[in-house]
Amino acid sequence: MKITKENLFFSIVDGKMRDQFLDLDFNMNMEVPIFCSPDILDGDWSGYVQRIKGLLRSKSLTCGMHGPFYSLSYHSRDSMVRDVAEKRMLQGLQIASDLGSRYIVFHSTFSQYVAERGYFKHWQTDAIKGLKNVVDEAERRKIPIVMENIWDDGPIPLKGLLEGFSSEFLKICIDVGHLNLFSKVPISQWFEVLSSDILHFHLHNNFGEVDNHNSLNHGSFDFKRFFDLVKLHHIKATYTIEVEKIESVNSSIRYLEELGVLEPF
Repeated sequence: MKITKENLFFSIVDGKMRDQFLDLDFNMNMEVPIFCSPDILDGDWSGYVQRIKGLLRSKSLTCGMHGPFYSLSYHSRDSMVRDVAEKRMLQGLQIASDLGSRYIVFHSTFSQYVAERGYFKHWQTDAIKGLKNVVDEAERRKIPIVMENIWDDGPIPLKGLLEGFSSEFLKICIDVGHLNLFSKVPISQWFEVLSSDILHFHLHNNFGEVDNHNSLNHGSFDFKRFFDLVKLHHIKATYTIEVEKIESVNSSIRYLEELGVLEPF
């Protein structure tokens, strides 16, 4: 089950590229990163939407979108904090709808570093409260939310979150760079628990110490094992090469070709 051009996206996460990324010469679908930024969200974001749509249309390409995430504690026990997160996430869905985005990425807020009795139970209960209107809006707009693992040490919290909704519009984005940094269980367990809910993957690499967003061939993550598991579990998903530097996109594509998992463009 190879990656096709239709299901492959790229994203440059270097903030310094924000105002230059639309000038890049590319022939791939784009996962739009700029609507993570609060200053963009508080400004003329509609102007960016029109520029992006025009550029993609001229190249017969499509897009995904990374949604807002800064300090968005939708799991908070404080309802006022949850309200702020909801407002930004609903704004993200509006922008994704205007863009014609095929999906929107939001971050998991579960943290393995909270040493509080009952944290998992409270996180799940409050996260479901905080996401209810957001998931309803995703269903109304028919835009899949893919929830990305960040500090998660295993797949159980995300599985519990999905079970709280049973929605076709709340699914999973597995970020393999974050697995390499934070997971405490074998990668196979992530697939065993979440395989039926995985719609998207973020692909980048690191050496298990810093979230560098390196090219796929520069780090310690076992991509051969990863793609063996994708094949084993018959996962049909989209993929984003999510890297720090534009040069890392081409080297990552070459690496995918060497692994034999990418159809020729």
